[in-house]
Amino acid sequence: MARAVRSLDAEVHVYDRRFELVFGEEWEAGGEGHGRVEARAGHLRVHSSDDDHLPSVRLEAWNAEPGTADPSWQQVGTATLETETGIVRLPDPVGAEEALFLIGPPLFEYRVEVYTKDAHLLLSRTGREKWLLRFWPVRDAYDPRRHLRPAPYTSDGSGIDDPGPGPVPFPVPVSEAAEWPAMRPHPLPQVVPASPDGHRIAEELNPERAHTTGSRNHLFTPALDAEPGTTCRVWQWVDADGDGPLGAMAAYRQVLAHDVVNRRIFVTALVTVLRRDGDWYDLRGAEPMEAARVLYAERAWQG
Repeated sequence: MARAVRSLDAEVHVYDRRFELVFGEEWEAGGEGHGRVEARAGHLRVHSSDDDHLPSVRLEAWNAEPGTADPSWQQVGTATLETETGIVRLPDPVGAEEALFLIGPPLFEYRVEVYTKDAHLLLSRTGREKWLLRFWPVRDAYDPRRHLRPAPYTSDGSGIDDPGPGPVPFPVPVSEAAEWPAMRPHPLPQVVPASPDGHRIAEELNPERAHTTGSRNHLFTPALDAEPGTTCRVWQWVDADGDGPLGAMAAYRQVLAHDVVNRRIFVTALVTVLRRDGDWYDLRGAEPMEAARVLYAERAWQG
């Protein structure tokens, strides 16, 4: 049965008779749209009835295709999109930080339905449109030919290095959206405030409130560079006499080397990024469905 997982109420700035949500970079996979909606080049573009105003927008994340919205809403378009992180960004109407909204797990294909109220009537009475965007996951879109590929640069950064003929044809891990933390019930209220700094997203990516670790990116080897919602392998020197910065990262942890003189150990683990603030990261241990993709990529692409 379809269930609303979370929602967010916000404002957007309409310019040139449109507003946008960002779900990826321009070089990532796009999508397709119908009606007054376009999804391509990492942006979801919605065409408005007027220009230069601040409509109210309600974003909803569902675990499955929802039923028809309340009759007061008029559907004006649909779209298909794919996100690397499961997070969409809503630009701030005054140019401040963007609001973040978690629609579901990373590397999934999503559908979105877009509704509006009677735009002309609302504009004449309040000067504002009202919009409703409903997202739900369709399928696991992880493709080893496109995702988690080896870095395209040589170790010295001087040029492109061919990573090989392609991934080894091991069975590709396929998951259901319901398995992922982003789709699980959360003890916090369903309707959430806009949270530009990502603290709310971090809590929603960690519904069981597993132990987390915070660390500066330069303390990892190499320096960590990943976005919230993604899972990756990290390496770090930690104190051999205590838990150290990666003490909470028990998932798939291995000790690779011992520095006896300085009483340190070099460890690796699989972690999921919950929040990023400059060079600061909040992390938790990767869950099985998150780790499966990284482990598959490592096995498939190993030289």
